[in-house]
Amino acid sequence: MSDSRIRNSIMNMVSTFGSTLAYDTGYFVLRAVFVRVLSEEYLGLEGLFSNILSLFSLMELGIGPALVVSLYKPVAEGDTEKIKSLMWLYRKAYHAVGCCVAVVGVGLTPFLSYFMKTVPENIPHLKGIYLLYVLNTLLSYFCIYKQSLFIAHQKNYLVTLWYNSARLIMLAVQAGILLVTHNFIVYLLVQIIFTRGSNIFISKKADQYYPYLKDRNIAPLDTDTKRSIWKYAYASTLHGIGSAAVNSTDQIIISAFAGLVSGGMYSNYTMVTNALRSIIQKIFTSFTASVGDLNASAGLEHLRTTFYRMLFFNFWCSSFVSIGIFCMIQRFVTLWVGSSFLLSMDVVLCLTLVFYLSSMRRTVLIFNNASGNYYHDRFKPLAEALVNLAASVLLVQWRGTVGVALGTIISSLTVCFWIEPYILYKYILHEPCRPYFFLVLRNTLLMIFAGGITYWLCEMVPGRGIFSFIAAFFICCAVPNLVFSLVYHRNEYFHYYIALAMSFPRKIFRR
Repeated sequence: MSDSRIRNSIMNMVSTFGSTLAYDTGYFVLRAVFVRVLSEEYLGLEGLFSNILSLFSLMELGIGPALVVSLYKPVAEGDTEKIKSLMWLYRKAYHAVGCCVAVVGVGLTPFLSYFMKTVPENIPHLKGIYLLYVLNTLLSYFCIYKQSLFIAHQKNYLVTLWYNSARLIMLAVQAGILLVTHNFIVYLLVQIIFTRGSNIFISKKADQYYPYLKDRNIAPLDTDTKRSIWKYAYASTLHGIGSAAVNSTDQIIISAFAGLVSGGMYSNYTMVTNALRSIIQKIFTSFTASVGDLNASAGLEHLRTTFYRMLFFNFWCSSFVSIGIFCMIQRFVTLWVGSSFLLSMDVVLCLTLVFYLSSMRRTVLIFNNASGNYYHDRFKPLAEALVNLAASVLLVQWRGTVGVALGTIISSLTVCFWIEPYILYKYILHEPCRPYFFLVLRNTLLMIFAGGITYWLCEMVPGRGIFSFIAAFFICCAVPNLVFSLVYHRNEYFHYYIALAMSFPRKIFRR
């Protein structure tokens, strides 16, 4: 990448990491207040309704990814007239999506009991609570389309800072509301107010940064551009189906077959893994615009080199965090919400594998997404969804909660693991994909070796209090990174990142 691409990518990565970490920390504090103030059924209900509403993202019909991809070229060329036309099209599309969410969300209200093994009798106004979740989701679709312009300009760090700052204030207000009133409905109303307010604020900021968005003199898009957009949107929608089937149905299946309390306990663990996955995902998403620009302007060899550099970084982050999850999550849950919310170690192992498999795919997905390469593997998500749902529903009846996580592992290994890199290597990198699978196998074996040593050392630390947690934390930070550094100290990509880390601060300050 050029210095400007690297600078923009690192600005996005640093701001995303910092603000997301701050938000996640605040959310963990809020969850600790939540489980102490409200009953376990409320915890399960929050996870269930959140996942049901997450499925509504399928109505977006791939608009978001198609918008960003279609903006790369006119942004690079400074074609404001084309940008205005694109943004007007997506404004109308997102408003239509919002209306669909309202209709389907309200229409689902009479069927809520089918998503619960037993309907909780101690939670009043159940349907009203659900409708508040629908309203919050509905409001998020208005004005959100303008965020894509910041992403295309490689300035997503601004949106991240604004959005997470608002959410941090929201978390503080919600925690205060729970402590004072113990009222779940007021808690949700605060969330709705902040969702609407933050979207309006970011919309106004977009108008300030890009004044031409307020211009109503807009030319219609040409037929070829529309055809290209809907082709990407169609393929991206199929990808969204697979993603929703994997990420948003586990809680629903557990609540339906094992009950709200089991779903609530499981949601504590997935909240930890999802927070960590979100940080890694947003760090790598910070590179998407730069990769899109690189794919449009750089040679094939440079593109391949960039891919393998990012793959090395991806492996290091995913392995390090996966080891930390396996060794630390039981200690963390005990300190955070109490030992009564602990699940068994087989669930921990499965969740760790789910995290590792999803995180290791990140580099391949970044390159496929940045190039708009949705169409070639458009049927892969459907296969992923079918395998995941079938395996999860069957295994949850045999193994309970752990069976749902096993279903996700099975769908990842049998579908995503080999199709996504095959498509990337065939259509973008234009070389055989055998080296990728060799690297993944080698890196996974190294992670298992480093993880085994780390877990053995952590288990030697006695107790489950704060001091033993801190000791285990330092072991998890030191041992895997030491092992990786010893193994890769001669690796060219290792030296690349060492040199980058040493040189980039000087470039920032010089500018």
